[in-house]
Amino acid sequence: MEKKITTIIMVLIVAAFSSCKSITQTGTAMEKNTKTISLKKGQRFLLISSILKKGKEKLLKNYFEMVFPVASKYGFKPLLRLSIDEIVAGNYKPNTFVGLYSWPKASSEVDFRKEKSMANIDEKRKKIWTELQQIKFDLSKDIEITFRKGKVYQVASIWIKKEGIKDLKKYLSATKTTIEKLGGRTVFKQKVNDFATLSDGTPPSLVAILEWPSVEARKAYLNSKIFTENIKYFKSGITNFQAMLTSM
Repeated sequence: MEKKITTIIMVLIVAAFSSCKSITQTGTAMEKNTKTISLKKGQRFLLISSILKKGKEKLLKNYFEMVFPVASKYGFKPLLRLSIDEIVAGNYKPNTFVGLYSWPKASSEVDFRKEKSMANIDEKRKKIWTELQQIKFDLSKDIEITFRKGKVYQVASIWIKKEGIKDLKKYLSATKTTIEKLGGRTVFKQKVNDFATLSDGTPPSLVAILEWPSVEARKAYLNSKIFTENIKYFKSGITNFQAMLTSM
């Protein structure tokens, strides 16, 4: 069912953006097995996921046809879609996908929201989605992320205690070598600059995307002595943790 929902949404997104003549694929390498996202300092990078209500396909189509042409005028671009394969931590359970998008800068989104046609956009969203979560990063440096088919991408949102930084750093320092030996690597990590939901949730402190060569490699890490000895430091350093396994 979730794959069907994802397919429907992607068809609608492609159709909506195909009508926007200004849309290009600048910054994204569209090779068959890899996709490289290149963004510049000052751009706004977004991770968007959602819980779509049943039977709302027509409203969704109308929403995309209304929003995307206006958003594209201000430089909004789709970059990549990651399929959600498994929710491994947290209560938030999106039933679509994780979409990666960008604005030229934070003020571009502000100007988009000022358009008269966007005045009731939040009310329209609530009719379509139970939850629509947008995690936003204003990039302090250029970034380049390459995603590969066959790899597993763990997208993790972390809420860090004010007094928990020391324990969290201890966990990360202790586990770094083991993760690398098993083929894991962090492809993106940044503090969250803005956060929008339909439920007024508390924004995470940061988001990290960790690439694993396989599900088995991740399981080997979770079963390792290093992990079991140091997970207590991770838990004592945070207030909440949401994670999902995704793939191209």
